[in-house]
Amino acid sequence: MKYRFRPSDENPFRSFLMAGFECADHQNAFGQRIDLTELTGHDRLIGEDYENLREIGIATVREGIRWSFVEKRPFEYDWSQVEDIIIHAQTHHIQVVWDICHFGFPDDLTPLHPMFARRFAHLCCAFVKKYRSMVTDGELIVTPINEVSFLSWLGGEVKGTSPYSIRQGWEVKYMLMKAYIEGIEMMKETDPRYRLCRQNRSSIFQLRILLTRHYCLKPIKDIWNSFRFWIYSPEKYVPNFVENRNTWISLGLIFISTTHGRSMNIGLFPGMLIRQIHYGKI
Repeated sequence: MKYRFRPSDENPFRSFLMAGFECADHQNAFGQRIDLTELTGHDRLIGEDYENLREIGIATVREGIRWSFVEKRPFEYDWSQVEDIIIHAQTHHIQVVWDICHFGFPDDLTPLHPMFARRFAHLCCAFVKKYRSMVTDGELIVTPINEVSFLSWLGGEVKGTSPYSIRQGWEVKYMLMKAYIEGIEMMKETDPRYRLCRQNRSSIFQLRILLTRHYCLKPIKDIWNSFRFWIYSPEKYVPNFVENRNTWISLGLIFISTTHGRSMNIGLFPGMLIRQIHYGKI
């Protein structure tokens, strides 16, 4: 299998500022399912949310498909809310960066389950096919699994979510990254225009190691060069923030989080808050 990587200074996003709507769907420490898309009302007010974003010049958002909602039975998928996101995004000319797994898994599955990687890879393939059945042109940008290191610690070390383990963080991370890689393979095979979006530095280190062992790829250094900014202090890039549009990635993803008050925090990850915008009530 041959991989090609574009120059790291090419900006694939439509807007300088990006929005991200909370989409975690994990089980908490008490085994209760958390659905932040529903809690924030984004599933009901997505059209209004996108309209408000366009009014302030934001044209790129990060959304999650919510694996636990999509796959209630093994290999059977409900794409109704994914279709809703796609339709609204097309209507409002919004570019979506997709999360396949944002902390949550189906009720019958954990990262330590022997079928976890296969189920995840099949989900990735099915998602790409669904997306391309509705949007035939343009690139598809996807984050397979969000914040692998944090999720490995939460579920594998402190029993904060599934699989509710202690001292199993490395094993959970290994299985998550195995699924991550198989998901990339399936999406690339299904749609060569697919592009990987990553935001967690520890996971990139782990991905680099696993890819090296799994494929012995020479382009590994291209992956590393694309994400090398994470090992430096973000402040190093601040002077170039406005002068060079492409260096914005060095500061991390820009995020917007919604709350019950429909407030949006726009900031630079990590921790550099720009401003807060309030645009009404639920």
